[in-house]
Amino acid sequence: MISSFAVSHKNSYPKAADLSDGSRICLAKTEFMSISGIVISGNGIPLGHASILSPDHDQVTSTSLTGQFSITAPVNGLLEVSCQGHKTMTVTINHSSFLLIMLQPDGL
Repeated sequence: MISSFAVSHKNSYPKAADLSDGSRICLAKTEFMSISGIVISGNGIPLGHASILSPDHDQVTSTSLTGQFSITAPVNGLLEVSCQGHKTMTVTINHSSFLLIMLQPDGL
């Protein structure tokens, strides 16, 4: 039986698995970073209550009324950004600590 877990150490999470014989193997090491940003509509208006999801890290947050957010995610991970009345967008982080995300309205 294999069970997985993550241990935090200086913004990195080594992933390991326990084997049925009691031994442990290291599977990978993922580095995380704090990302902040602003979500705006196609005409530049900040979008409050937009959802920001880090599917690689199972974290979610929402934007403030001024469109601002902050989330922890893998360094080269993805963020899924959605807001009612707008198309969902997937953003690649690429070591960026600040993101300006523009969502297009549905139907365009």
